[in-house]
Amino acid sequence: MRRPDSLSLRRIDGTPPRVEARSGAGAIPLRCVGAFLLCATAAHAALHAEAPVGMALPGAGSPAHATDMSDATVEPSLVITVFPGDRGANPGEEEQTPSPPIGPVDGVVAPSRWTDHVASDRYGTSGSRIGRIKWETGGVFAFYTAINAPKFSKPTKPFHFKKEGWFGAGTDSLGVDKLAHAWDSYMISELLHARLHEKTGGAAGDATTAALIAMGAMVYSEMYDGIETTSGFSFEDIAMNAAGILFSLVRNTVPGVREKLDFRLLLTPNSNFYTRTGRDHWAQQQYLLALKLSGFRRFENSPLRFVELHSGYRVSNFTHKAIARGEMPKGHIFFGVGINLRELFFKDSSSTVGRVAGTALDYLQVPYTAVHHDY
Repeated sequence: MRRPDSLSLRRIDGTPPRVEARSGAGAIPLRCVGAFLLCATAAHAALHAEAPVGMALPGAGSPAHATDMSDATVEPSLVITVFPGDRGANPGEEEQTPSPPIGPVDGVVAPSRWTDHVASDRYGTSGSRIGRIKWETGGVFAFYTAINAPKFSKPTKPFHFKKEGWFGAGTDSLGVDKLAHAWDSYMISELLHARLHEKTGGAAGDATTAALIAMGAMVYSEMYDGIETTSGFSFEDIAMNAAGILFSLVRNTVPGVREKLDFRLLLTPNSNFYTRTGRDHWAQQQYLLALKLSGFRRFENSPLRFVELHSGYRVSNFTHKAIARGEMPKGHIFFGVGINLRELFFKDSSSTVGRVAGTALDYLQVPYTAVHHDY
């Protein structure tokens, strides 16, 4: 490992100064299967200032694997601490002001925040970054191929477009399906970014690359709708896909957003617990944004850190039974207050199960842990 020529710092005893690397808490690559199942695996390694440090998913509670960053350029997130007396080994020696590091120092490279990234020659192009998650990318496209393939066994039409609308009374699901598109796309982008961020050590451009792959996958899936007799290629669906992916991109590039704001799916159990298709399927889904007070510094040591503010959308009187009773289907915007279960139970979890559960709670809202009021 080379040392920058411009860096010349020594202690009185001639030893180099201590290098401190600030990093997140742990690395958790995400796995998303279907519409609501989220899995994760955890990486374990001790975090030492003297050893190489890898990337970390914030809030996961455990250090990450070391990542080879020999070709990376260190940004200002690397902190070099020089204690009194470190200016020079000989009395009278002129003080030297170090220039910013231009490469890794003793292998220690660790952006201090999830949204920080490092320039990398090895992963400087989109192609090289895609290559690092080629199996994950292939898996995403294979998944959408598998769930859409049965459409060819049914009657089809030549490729066509369909204007589906948004959240109006005349739409098929009062707009719940549009939020489902946004959340699914968001999850795919989050999954791909988490894997790419880990595998490249936070290379610059990883969030954009993950977002582009996710968008390509969602457009690919929508193409299958273009041959259905009851549907069609919908630009409304594409717009909601883009919205979900854009939110993922913002969370992974703008400091503080990930710690403060989640986009979650709330599945309320029905008599069958979960219904895969039809009106009952849409009726039990709610989508919400959760503003976590724990992400604000003024509340980090306050009991209010366990509080979340919610805003979301749901439908009522939407099932066939409700319609048969003469009830009118309605869409509702709701607001409410919830409990931050991750902050309460899994904030600094040292177990794999705890870290997986904590990560899942960023994307799934546990039923009956919040109070919501419709407006």
